[in-house]
Amino acid sequence: MITRIITFIAISFLTCQLALSEDKNRTLSFEYKGDIKVYLSITPFQKNDHEIKGGKDKNSCLLIDNKPFFGSDFQIPKYQFQKFTVVVNGKPINLDVSGMYDPWNVYEGKDYMTENNIKILPYFKDAYLVRGQFSDGAGSYFSEWLIIGNGSIRTILSNSENIYNFYHDTFGKME
Repeated sequence: MITRIITFIAISFLTCQLALSEDKNRTLSFEYKGDIKVYLSITPFQKNDHEIKGGKDKNSCLLIDNKPFFGSDFQIPKYQFQKFTVVVNGKPINLDVSGMYDPWNVYEGKDYMTENNIKILPYFKDAYLVRGQFSDGAGSYFSEWLIIGNGSIRTILSNSENIYNFYHDTFGKME
């Protein structure tokens, strides 16, 4: 009987730990040709730390901190894109991720995102275009950044089907 109780407690603890693991910060890294690395970090969205406006019920919203956002089809996001860093020749360059939520799906402790969702293209000397397709299974969106030297600027952030078609036609399926 004691063995069954201990087994039950152990299984309950492990199940609880698995459920909690999806509420932690998550980081992914990918390597590309030419000594380029990418680091992506998300953190659980803390609703109480933000001003949420609009929406038809308590689980939906139209604005976060008075700004439109991408990633969850007007639902309260699960994750906030915390950091996107591209390292070129050992130099880290941080990319603007404001307004970007739920960039990839996290399910049962597994991250569903691959290096194929991000393309890094040489643009000219010391310049690159970084293009990404992000989605947690709903709310797919696309972004592009221009990196020159140690600086960057986001040039596209959109959920437009035209942008999707451009990415698909230019790069093939990104997932």
